[in-house]
Amino acid sequence: MGYFFDVGKKLFQNARNGMKEVVAQWDPEFATDLEIEQMEKEFDKINAEVTRAKREMEREVREYREIRFTYDQILASAKLLQEQGKTDKAMIQVERAEAMVPDMEKEKAEADEATEYFVEMQKELNEFARKIAEGKQMIEKKRCQAEMAKLKAVREDRKVENAKVLAGLKERTSGMASLAQIYDKQRDQAEQRADANKRKAEIFTSVAPSPAKEEDPEIAAAMAAAKGTPSVSSETFEEKMARLTKQG
Repeated sequence: MGYFFDVGKKLFQNARNGMKEVVAQWDPEFATDLEIEQMEKEFDKINAEVTRAKREMEREVREYREIRFTYDQILASAKLLQEQGKTDKAMIQVERAEAMVPDMEKEKAEADEATEYFVEMQKELNEFARKIAEGKQMIEKKRCQAEMAKLKAVREDRKVENAKVLAGLKERTSGMASLAQIYDKQRDQAEQRADANKRKAEIFTSVAPSPAKEEDPEIAAAMAAAKGTPSVSSETFEEKMARLTKQG
């Protein structure tokens, strides 16, 4: 019965005050993994003290109930003896019960105080646990946000890379288009030159004199006879020499 007040009371009071200070100063919104780990270790220590406080409370309550049961039993016996006319014996029991009152009141006070401490520490321990849970949730939320930010950054980087690839393709496609335009231009120029040369040839061909066709010998002889000129082709050597001699 002396443990709680001689040792436990101070121990529990220090643990209770320490826990209240830790809970009041710690903000789970800015918790880190290391802080959560430290808080859980602190929670385990305080929880162990709460467990001892519970056992001490149960012991104090049990001791009070035992002395109270004995006290009530003595009073009941005193009443019964009085009813039986045994006044002297009844008075003895009353005096015994009266002598127990200080111890009984002490046990009741200790039980009440032990119960109060346990209830308060249990309440504050629950609050501490709630804050730790909030801190874990906050860390998990921040971790998820960080992962989302990383994924977003990766997607943005991928967009940039895709844009670069697309820009490169467009540039190459533009270069190919320019080259195609050059080839088209060269082809057009070649076709134009070919058309011009063809047209030039056709024009010159159309205005050029037609080549003399080789006259038929018989027609030529007939024409010479009609003109009174013998056909060159019908002259003999002697006739041709005579004619040429006359020309001199």
